[in-house]
Amino acid sequence: MGLANHCQLHVKRGEAKCISYSSICCRSPKCLRDRIFTEKCEFKSIFYMVKALLKRFEKMCKSNGTEEYNEGVNLVGVIPGAQRGRLDDEIVLVGAHYDTVADSNGVDDNGSGLAVMLEVARAITEARCRLNHTLMFVAFDHEENGAMGSNFFVDHYLIPDELKRARARFQGAFILDGIMNYNDIPNTQDLPMDYAESLPGFQYFVNNTGNRGNFLAMISRNEMDNHLSRKLMDAWQDLGNHQYKLFNLAVDMGNSIPDPSVIQKHLNFLRSDHATFWYHNSSSHFPDSLNAVLLTDTGPFRGKMKECYHSKCDDLTVITPEKLQFAKKTADALTATLVELTSALGAGRQIQASWIIVALHAMTLFYAAKLLRYV
Repeated sequence: MGLANHCQLHVKRGEAKCISYSSICCRSPKCLRDRIFTEKCEFKSIFYMVKALLKRFEKMCKSNGTEEYNEGVNLVGVIPGAQRGRLDDEIVLVGAHYDTVADSNGVDDNGSGLAVMLEVARAITEARCRLNHTLMFVAFDHEENGAMGSNFFVDHYLIPDELKRARARFQGAFILDGIMNYNDIPNTQDLPMDYAESLPGFQYFVNNTGNRGNFLAMISRNEMDNHLSRKLMDAWQDLGNHQYKLFNLAVDMGNSIPDPSVIQKHLNFLRSDHATFWYHNSSSHFPDSLNAVLLTDTGPFRGKMKECYHSKCDDLTVITPEKLQFAKKTADALTATLVELTSALGAGRQIQASWIIVALHAMTLFYAAKLLRYV
């Protein structure tokens, strides 16, 4: 749909201004893409994005008899850099989906990714960094329904508005999807067949170190996404807590949509929102593939999530102090990476995440969703 019926929403004290686009509800799955819209906020406090998420939970479309009305909403927070609106702007993006499947409480998938994204945004905004390049934080809807939310965002907002009209450059996206399930117990980590076939060296390492789920996986493409993966890996290595590991799982996939046979052999490398940046639907008028990496704890292939992935037991019982420290290291490394990529100045101190606030974000979103019967 066209982004019509624009309205300006002003928050208290004028600290942020959001432009909200009208959304629609419709009965047919065929129009799902057309009913996802973007709410874009240039904000100084992450609390505005939290409020927007809570408002989103409250505005879920309701059923009407036997006809189910659905709605999709992407929430986009923008921290404008000094180059905003200029050809020299080099946008960096952090994304996490906030929807769940119907029967899941969604704490790890993907409350954990959303909580870390919000904490990174809080740390950067409260440090009052002066960014040279624009930084975006995007909460995607409908990831569990074919990544349609991120698909719409890339094809109907990012490419036409930011990269074509404003002619900004896109450095890349960091996608967070299930990032808290740390497990150092032997024989808790499985690897899917396509991991083993595409990355036999990684499979050998995991097998010979006890099949432990003690790492965060970074899924990227060889050469294509090196700029992002190297920066994050450097930031990760500079931090302590070396029991928490980061592995770059770089696969040989190019910048154009692969043949179906290639996709079939790499399905588990394509199962989140990063794939809509790699292989968007706008190649006819924007041929460039967009850089992106996925950060994940491997979802259903580790520990408790083998039984709780997309199930009701993905609840608050999955949270432990050890897992929160794992999430905190992810937040710290990502924050340092974003500060470097956006050429941020003026923080005056090392910016670090708070694992307590990560936990509060996760629990706040969980209880709000339960209260509003979203999950």
